[in-house]
Amino acid sequence: MPWCPKCKNEYIAGISICKDCNVPLVESLDDDIKLTHVPLIYLEEEPAKRLVDFLKYSDIQSACMDYDDELISYSVYVLPEDEEKAAALVKIFKESELEDQLNNETDIDRDNSNNITTDESPVYENKSSKYTELKSSGISLLVFTFICAIYMILNIAGIIKYNNSPLFYIVFSALLIVFLYGGINSLTSAKKLKSEAGTEEKTTKEIKDWFFATYKAHNIDELLDDNSLPDEVLFFKRTEKIKELIVEHFGKMDDGYLDNLCEEIIDKLY
Repeated sequence: MPWCPKCKNEYIAGISICKDCNVPLVESLDDDIKLTHVPLIYLEEEPAKRLVDFLKYSDIQSACMDYDDELISYSVYVLPEDEEKAAALVKIFKESELEDQLNNETDIDRDNSNNITTDESPVYENKSSKYTELKSSGISLLVFTFICAIYMILNIAGIIKYNNSPLFYIVFSALLIVFLYGGINSLTSAKKLKSEAGTEEKTTKEIKDWFFATYKAHNIDELLDDNSLPDEVLFFKRTEKIKELIVEHFGKMDDGYLDNLCEEIIDKLY
């Protein structure tokens, strides 16, 4: 019997197109899943089942799982158009799973208690922090270069007798050039980033001032369709709503910056 790869409904023989999804039917869901879906995460059987249930509860009906013989684990799949939303929900699911394991198994090391194998997304670093790091690195490299240069001069003068071979001076001089270049490059980059950091701080303050003057926690919850959802789902929906409001008022911006900003806003609101 043919099946719809999107909604998973079974049809009688002779029908070739799903009337609800308008996609071609397939003979077997297991054979077609890797062609129509994208792998989201690899888990053991029980957490994979819980994740699929969680995704379906969060309106991602394309979520499904299949055993992978090569990886000896279960793969959770979703349709390509659901991948971005599902990835955000997976992050919430992972945090919830880890918290449950720590509460129930306090004798297990925190680093080994999470059986989920995907990599964490890189954390956004604001431009002010980057500026401080670059400036600090540049100054450190230049100071180190200056100290090494003094040491080499004292060695040449015979005040410090360590190594007078030509090879030593060639290698040491090359290292000094590398350190000098690195220090100057870091300070140059920091100088360029300084104005950007100031602009970002000003923008962040402007957005936060506007948001907190316009919305309170109950205003955000009133805009949600359902406030009786689990805390993990509510967190995701609140984050998405805050993003939507900010983009609507200020326009599109860097995703990493926006995610970081929304987390700061939610921490203060709730």
